Amino acid sequence: MKNILLTISFVFTTTTIAMELPREENPKTLARITTIKNPKYAQYLTNDRVIIADGHRWSIINPNTSKEIKKISDLEPHHLAIHPNRKKFALTHKNTVNVYDTENHIITWSKTIGNENNFITSATFSPHDATIFLVHHSYDGYHKIKKYNYEHDNIKNKSPNYTTLPFIAFNPIQKEMCVHHRVKGLISFYEPDIVISPDEKGTIDFYTCQQNCQYSPDGSYIVAKQGNYKIYIINLQGIIKPFKMYIEDDIEYTRDLHKDNVTCIKHFMFNSENIEAMLFHSNSVLATLVTEEIRKELNIFHRSILHYWDIQTQKLISSTLLANFELHPYDLSFSPDTTKVIVILGDACVILPVPFEVMYKNITKETFSYLLFLLKNYTASCEGIEMPQDINLLIAKILLETHKRQ
Repeated sequence: MKNILLTISFVFTTTTIAMELPREENPKTLARITTIKNPKYAQYLTNDRVIIADGHRWSIINPNTSKEIKKISDLEPHHLAIHPNRKKFALTHKNTVNVYDTENHIITWSKTIGNENNFITSATFSPHDATIFLVHHSYDGYHKIKKYNYEHDNIKNKSPNYTTLPFIAFNPIQKEMCVHHRVKGLISFYEPDIVISPDEKGTIDFYTCQQNCQYSPDGSYIVAKQGNYKIYIINLQGIIKPFKMYIEDDIEYTRDLHKDNVTCIKHFMFNSENIEAMLFHSNSVLATLVTEEIRKELNIFHRSILHYWDIQTQKLISSTLLANFELHPYDLSFSPDTTKVIVILGDACVILPVPFEVMYKNITKETFSYLLFLLKNYTASCEGIEMPQDINLLIAKILLETHKRQ
């Protein structure tokens, strides 16, 4: 056993001295779901259940069989929110929100705000208690935030009026939330939330920051898109609140915030790329769904690519080519076990494997396969030694766990 471990160690060391360059691959599609035509939303609820919506209905689909498990609603979909623990999800339609139990697919709480002029634009679950935050467009022309307890049906509403559409995100670990003003590009931080503590604890002022902000799963980073080709990454560790930060055209002006906390990913490479969506795969990996414009003589072509970035080094880990033709991609979601990703591509949803190098670092799939080959053949060549299959699987699992990205 000692010899085989030494051999594995040697092979691993010699094969990982030189890191592989990111590969742009066209992987085998695990599933293509066409049950729902022209989907608008597609999100994992569990490893074997996804919720998909088109312009007329919401349905629970088994991604392994593509069969519809249950039609949730036949109302026009507007917004889908999934609780961080995935035990509940919420659907909004006009001025009504319904909260569902993920396991039984039944409504556990419902709320209608005034009349249809109070259009609900988004719903966000708090990861810390049984509350949900609704952003709605009021009859007086302002956007407002209301906080409801969906277990006791209590309401608290002391948030300010917004002239621009706000987006809410919660720190998954600490009791902190941020409100992103999509038009102004301003991100305001509150502790623990804007209703209980309306005073700002910090602000980040972006120039033309047009997309929502997101926390990393461990709450140490926050990302925000600027324009169509840049994503800012803010390292929140070590920041002393209150703070103010101003970002405009590659120039970062900070007060009470170190400039080292700010880095950016630029997607503008040899051709033009537009960022369609972004989502954390893990604490250290950010996925970006992009469309790339390719000009050949007088013709313009588009292709869709899914990039995976190292959030700490801002280097590209892997790229997955989704389509080489006019299939506009949008919305992506990872399975709870992080091994699969679902992407809306044209008139269907495709499920793809997450690349090995995205889930594990400092080891390639080829290296791991070779180590398993060595292990199997070493035990087979030893007279009187028969390594139980369970031990082989345990060694393989330990190898992977030691190199899993956090």
